[in-house]
Formats: sequence, C-alpha cells, structure tokens
Amino acid sequence: MIPERQFGSESNKSASDTVLDKAAWHEEVERAVKEAQVNDSPLSVIFIDVNHFKEVNDNLGHTAGDEVIAEIRKLLTQQLRHSVSRPAGQRDIVSLSEADDSFQAGHIGGDEFAILCKTDDVGVKLIERRVRKSFDEYMTSQDVSLRDLDIDLAIGVSILQPGMTHEQLLSLADYEMYEDKLRQLPPLTDEQKDVIVRMQEEFDRLGLRLRDIGKYALVLSRQRADLAE
Repeated sequence: MIPERQFGSESNKSASDTVLDKAAWHEEVERAVKEAQVNDSPLSVIFIDVNHFKEVNDNLGHTAGDEVIAEIRKLLTQQLRHSVSRPAGQRDIVSLSEADDSFQAGHIGGDEFAILCKTDDVGVKLIERRVRKSFDEYMTSQDVSLRDLDIDLAIGVSILQPGMTHEQLLSLADYEMYEDKLRQLPPLTDEQKDVIVRMQEEFDRLGLRLRDIGKYALVLSRQRADLAE
C-alpha cells in the first residue's frame, strides 16, 4: 500500500471516498507493474468513461454533472470493498476489506475513472460487470430528465503481459475503452454514412475538424439566441 495516499480534493468527494487522484493512482500503477513483473503475479487495469456526459452538463447543468461524478466515486468505493467471488463451485478470487489494496480506483479527470486490479482475468471481468450493473441501477433510479439522456459507461480492460510497461498497460486499457465506446454507437444507414463522408470532406476543405461539430453547433445556437433577444 502506498504511504500517504492522495485521495484528491474534489468538492464532490465524501469522507469515505477512497478514490485516488490522477497522480497518486498512476504512481500506484507504476509500482504495481514493477512488482507484478518481478513476482509473476496477475495485474489488470480498467478504464471507465461516461458516455454522453457532456449532455448532462449542457442540458441539466454542472451541478447535475457533479452529482453523476460523485455517484461514480461512491459506487467504485462501495463495489471495491465488497468480496469478489467466482461462480458457485470455484474458489474465491479475493475477499476485500477497507484495508485491502487488491483493487484501487482512481479519478483520471473529468468523467474518466480507472481501477487497478491485482487479480486475474476472471476477477477483473467480475469487477467490470459489477461496475456496469451498479451504474445501470443508479441511472434507472434517477429522474426521467437524466434517464432520457441515455448516459452509460464505456469500459476498457487491459491485462498485464510479460515485458509490458505500465505505459503500455494504460495505453491498451484506453484503446479498449474507446473501442467499447464505438461498439455502443447505433448503426448508421447508408444515407447517414454518405452525409458523414460529405461533411468530413467539406470540413477538411475548410480546415475544420468534424469531431468539433458539436461545439460549433452549440456556439452558433447561443449566437442565434442572443440575436433573438
């Protein structure tokens, strides 16, 4: 366990919150990777991103966004304290308590979180499912104004391989998280695909980035609103 762990100073942080800040979490990952490579022990990382989180801030305000982030911190703290067991008939992976550091969550920034898992691939998959289920239950219990925004999680898992550095472990988790985000996109019709291709070509011609279209649309809508007043 890291001495003098830094649990961050976020305003939406509760007294029981054990989620590390970005710097402290990265230090723990680097240390854990070195130990795992020396001891040939299992190690994994989970990256978590909130899909459509910007919609919360834009439609319901930053206070609502802060509440969602606080809930994620809460559920990570709670879920990683619970015992993690294999299906019936198989041995326990690990039994967690507040003093156990087999799992450690970190707030990477904004709507991104991560979990360091000192367990095998079965254990890390159980944690992934548990986090998804807990967040889905939270969303189901919320007001319709939040549920209608279709907020969910994109999750990527990276399992340490022999010779892998901590940078490579984190990079792979980030890649897998992005792939999960892409898999959750609704399928496009042929007409929609054609529109996107044409938009990309036009944006390239004008020196703009297609990924910024949402930002431009927001700026223009505010300008129109100002003119209408």
